[in-house]
Amino acid sequence: MFSMEMTLLIERCRQGDADALGELYKAYAQKMRGVCRRYISDEQAISDVLHDAFVIIFTSFDKLCDDRKAEAWMISITRNVASKYKDNQGNIPTDKRNTNQYKQVVKLTLF
Repeated sequence: MFSMEMTLLIERCRQGDADALGELYKAYAQKMRGVCRRYISDEQAISDVLHDAFVIIFTSFDKLCDDRKAEAWMISITRNVASKYKDNQGNIPTDKRNTNQYKQVVKLTLF
């Protein structure tokens, strides 16, 4: 269920409020980790993918068109990052992570 509290949290995230980003992470990290587990079995890889997904989420709030769909949007981003990781069998060079390759994920998940 979407609430006014979530609307305020998203707005704070859009403004770059570090505390709000931390709250969002605490609220959704386990759920997003579960999404990653559908694609990846290695726990370290899951942690890496989860990190990458949240970097994209944190830097893309300006692309979220409907705050009520924030959770589905985050799930889609996480699913796409995990799927891309699996498709590449984890062979994503460290210096290329979170760059244009992953920014394409956001374009695929806009609502």
